[in-house]
Amino acid sequence: PAVPLYTVLDESTRQNRLLVSIHPPVMSVSCRVRRAAWRFTVDYAPHLALSCAAIIAAVIAYTLRLQAEQERRIVSIIVGDVLDMVHAESDSHHTDPVRHPAPGLSIANLHDHLMPSSVSSGNAASTEADGTDEGTGTPYQTFADAGGHTVWVIGDTATRKRVWAAVCKEMGKTSTVRKTTMEVRGQPQDLWMWVASHALSPRKPK
Repeated sequence: PAVPLYTVLDESTRQNRLLVSIHPPVMSVSCRVRRAAWRFTVDYAPHLALSCAAIIAAVIAYTLRLQAEQERRIVSIIVGDVLDMVHAESDSHHTDPVRHPAPGLSIANLHDHLMPSSVSSGNAASTEADGTDEGTGTPYQTFADAGGHTVWVIGDTATRKRVWAAVCKEMGKTSTVRKTTMEVRGQPQDLWMWVASHALSPRKPK
């Protein structure tokens, strides 16, 4: 009969001899599964890493695209409301310059009015959650002010600054509004003022 054991020289030391069985090792099912999983991981680790990286990159790109589309929609709505408010203030200034001494509106005041950092208690009941339909965009809340303009409450400071910077960029492209600096009630302020004909009203028909 064949000898069940034989010896081989230890290649690492070249001094010791190792006992080796002629029969394959007896392993439990769980041990074989773990061994197969380990071999699969070692053999396909580069492919798995590339696949995971591609999936993560695709998810990030999709999320950023949705966020960019969401922010463009918000910017478009805010720009429309700003044009309406600046036009209305210009009308009010020509009608009653005592109550409305400036021919335009303070840019800082518009920002604080249309994009507050938090919801006041008086508006808490009328707010509605929005911007999270896809589960990816930045959460925000909206409510309408007394003039029917949309007020956006965006908790993330970086997003709020980015959206307002985009609003200012779009306002700089329109020929109906001009940015100027005037002294209003003793304080120099940057204003947006209506410079086009009053027939070019930005108000949407009811």
